[in-house]
Amino acid sequence: MRLYLLDKLVCPHCRHLPLSVKVTDRQEGPKAVIDARPCTSYCAHEQEWLVNFHYDPPCTLCLQQLVCSGELTCSKCGSNFPVENGIPNLLVAEHVDDWVAEEKDWWEKWYAEIKDSARLAQAKVSERSRGVPGNRWWERDILLFAPLRRRGLAGMLVLEIGAGTSQYVAGLLSPTAERYFYIGTDVSRAALGIGSRLLPESDFVQCAVSGMPFRQKSFDVLLSLGVLHHVPSWQKQLERLTDLLHPAGWMLFDEAIEKPRVFGTFRHQSLTAPKDSPHEGEIALEELLDVLVRKGRVVTYRLKTTPLRVLLVWVSERLMERSILLTKAIVVLDQLFLAIAGRAFPSLGPGEVLGVFEKG
Repeated sequence: MRLYLLDKLVCPHCRHLPLSVKVTDRQEGPKAVIDARPCTSYCAHEQEWLVNFHYDPPCTLCLQQLVCSGELTCSKCGSNFPVENGIPNLLVAEHVDDWVAEEKDWWEKWYAEIKDSARLAQAKVSERSRGVPGNRWWERDILLFAPLRRRGLAGMLVLEIGAGTSQYVAGLLSPTAERYFYIGTDVSRAALGIGSRLLPESDFVQCAVSGMPFRQKSFDVLLSLGVLHHVPSWQKQLERLTDLLHPAGWMLFDEAIEKPRVFGTFRHQSLTAPKDSPHEGEIALEELLDVLVRKGRVVTYRLKTTPLRVLLVWVSERLMERSILLTKAIVVLDQLFLAIAGRAFPSLGPGEVLGVFEKG
């Protein structure tokens, strides 16, 4: 972790800011992605509030220093949080109910069972970086990341919830190339470990969606890619997540809104999800849009993934990963099927929604 995180982190128990850090192992990390100051309130390097500064803080020097191991401490409640392999653990007991514990254990086991998981993740990211299409990758790039790139990311802070290995960011939205600061979060430490190897210029925090240890209005962009339907009381959590954004900040989302009722037995293979976690669920589209409209405005959204697409991807997923024409054709057929059969028969309707939200 880099010290600028202490400008964003709060104690997950009492919400106190700032946390202090005791460093036991420090090393020089990759060069900072941009010559900018990510801190807005507190400088952990100088241990001083920025309003009290009479000189420019040493941001370049600070951003190149990586805390590999140590401990974060809250001066208000006395809680301690370990930092191991550069990743602080702020996953505290009150945020780990049975639901979260089952998700955490399942994902940790899943990543442990994938032989050479880090190598496989790197290979997939390398393919996507060269423009190789694939189910979900092409749409997320064109409909979510491309508008964000056009808007401009330089100097911004981007937070991803349920980041997993951060493969989509690594393959499609490089922090180094786009010159922004990225923080990935997840309950699975194994996943974050892979993500930290894919994106050594970025930072990662172990925590739960139900207990995000960040102060409000800290981020310019929030990524939620297939996460909310794993979360209990997702409406309440979504409202809290939007509070982390600056006014006019964006949230990019891609969520399961309904499981395919036709060809459902083929869903695992067709939607690039080899297995479902214990709480693989779905969220109501109307409720999702209602929450977002109360907190700002929905810039754009698209419904997708009809049963026809489920079948086509199941049959031709390997070919899609090698053919941009086939990928585009299946996306077009999915939209045509949705406009015709999906409107007439709910069981043939969409299974996912992706879009862009802007904080009010």
